[in-house]
Amino acid sequence: EMTQSLGGKLERESPHLYQFYKKLLQ
Repeated sequence: EMTQSLGGKLERESPHLYQFYKKLLQ
């Protein structure tokens, strides 16, 4: 899925941004 690969990319390249992104989705 598109959003999943974006999340994976974020998680690898900017973990702090990924945490923020995850909080937004909850």
